Amino acid sequence: LGAGGLVVKSPLTRLCSAVVGYMSDNIRMAIEASHYTAALGILRRVLVWLKTTGRDAEGILDASALSNVCLRLLTYISKDLVYGSVEGSGLLAAHACECLTWLVAHGDSKILKMSASAQGMEKVVTRDQLGRAFLFHEIARVSEQGIFTKLSSHAAADAAKGGGMGEAAALLTNELASVTFVADHVTAAIIKWTEDNPNEVSPSPPMILSVVSASLASLTMDARTDLLNEPALRASAGRGEEDKVLRMLVEGYRGSVRVLPTAL
Repeated sequence: LGAGGLVVKSPLTRLCSAVVGYMSDNIRMAIEASHYTAALGILRRVLVWLKTTGRDAEGILDASALSNVCLRLLTYISKDLVYGSVEGSGLLAAHACECLTWLVAHGDSKILKMSASAQGMEKVVTRDQLGRAFLFHEIARVSEQGIFTKLSSHAAADAAKGGGMGEAAALLTNELASVTFVADHVTAAIIKWTEDNPNEVSPSPPMILSVVSASLASLTMDARTDLLNEPALRASAGRGEEDKVLRMLVEGYRGSVRVLPTAL
């Protein structure tokens, strides 16, 4: 606490808030693919740091807000006009999927924080599992809207062009396979539960999340230890682009961020 009992946020907390806020506020307005890719790289570095040090993400990085931004971003990019007009859409979509895969593969109860709601979710899903169940449910929901299918079609078209677009398409196709696998598993579990419980005409959100949470025990997927390394951003955009975005966020977007954490 600071003077007067006010909560003083750490530089790292302010940085994460600024990066997530920048991405959220500019979707549908002025997407710069290289800036978004760099921003995702910054947040991935924070996630890796949290995981390797065993720190609690609460008060540092809101993983729920991050996953929401990634899903919104993928939904927007999947539109034909947007994908075709934003240079670097394929690579950006790949990095957004990669971030979701990171949360799926490595997000534990310390990282995937989500407070139980007043509707009684804590009665059917433990607080430790609530954030994870919500993430998986949201990925399945977006998949049901056909977003991943649309992105797969875009990736297939880019692959035929070869070069840098072909490389980005290959990465996007690989990462889409991971999130689609998760989505299909969760959707199948919900469908089976619905068939087994025909009297539950309109199951409540807590009930659905309990079904999702229970299904995760039978989910087997690649451990993706590669995602615990430095983000692929370094090889694509380079550190210079990343530093450029950091300076833009620190100096221009939200001036309250003044000091960069040495951990980054």
